[in-house]
Formats: sequence, C-alpha cells, structure tokens
Amino acid sequence: DLVKWECFNCGYLVEALEPPLSCPTCGALRKAFTERREILTPLDEPVKEYMIKEIYILDKKDTALRAVRTMREKGVSSVFVGEKDKIIGIITEKDLINKVLAKDLRASEVKLEDIMSSPVVSVESKVLVREALQIMAKNNFRRLLVVENNKPIGLITERFIVGEREKEAKRTQRFI
Repeated sequence: DLVKWECFNCGYLVEALEPPLSCPTCGALRKAFTERREILTPLDEPVKEYMIKEIYILDKKDTALRAVRTMREKGVSSVFVGEKDKIIGIITEKDLINKVLAKDLRASEVKLEDIMSSPVVSVESKVLVREALQIMAKNNFRRLLVVENNKPIGLITERFIVGEREKEAKRTQRFI
C-alpha cells in the first residue's frame, strides 16, 4: 500500500511506497520526510473518551424535589430513573421546568415515573462521537446514556463534547 510522506521542511506531500530521494519543492534530502498519519478529530473518537463517568440514578417512586436536590448537590443537569437494576427514564432540568414548575405542581408530590422521559436512548461506548451527535440531532436530545455490555457506564452530552473540543483547540493553539 502507498504511504503518505511529508517533507518536514516545507510540508510537501507525496504518496509512494518510500519517501523520495529529495523534495522537489525545497530540495531537502530523504531524511527530511516523515510518514504522515491521519490525525483524528474528537468527532472520530469513541464516546467513552468524552463521557461523564458519574451518573446518578433515582428510583421511579422518588419525587421531583429529590431530583432537584440531587442535581443541585451533584452539579448536574439530569438524573436517570431506575427500577430495580434497570434504567427506565431520564429527568432533565427542562423536564422539571416544563412538567412541574410550569404546571404549578408541588415538586414534593410529583413522582419521577410521572414526568420522566422514556425510553432512554443509549449508545455503546465504542460508538464515535460523530455518530452520537447525529443520534442526538435526529432525536432532538442533548444527552445519551453510554453503555458497555448493556450496563450504564456514563453519559455523553452536547455541552461536554463542545467543552472538551474548546479545551483541545486551546491546547493546540499554544503549540502553533
């Protein structure tokens, strides 16, 4: 197979089995060439690399008030709803606003099973960030449960992906 070779001096690229004896652009010798590997962007990495590892699961019989307090104490914008060993729903800040506050309901009396979004959409940990974002866009979601062997291991969110990409861009800018 052909390999991409890049001249370290001028950036000239060539596809060949071996690097050329010299660069046709700057005249650098063969030793100035390095094999160019495709650089992956964060979008081409598995979601496992960008997920939030701590998720919080409340019982379906818990109240909206407990969800609010958990979110505030843990500094998160969503909690999952469980039944036995299975995640059956998700509660987000938006759910609490639209399904409790906007209807002037008492948060201490509203059960999570009555306001949760269900079913929960999940992705395997090896799915690429690009694919996860497509699933979010298609379903108008901002977050997805990340699973390995059908067991929850984390959460991937649009906000977290964007934040990580911004950090990566800042690190890259320091080296340019």
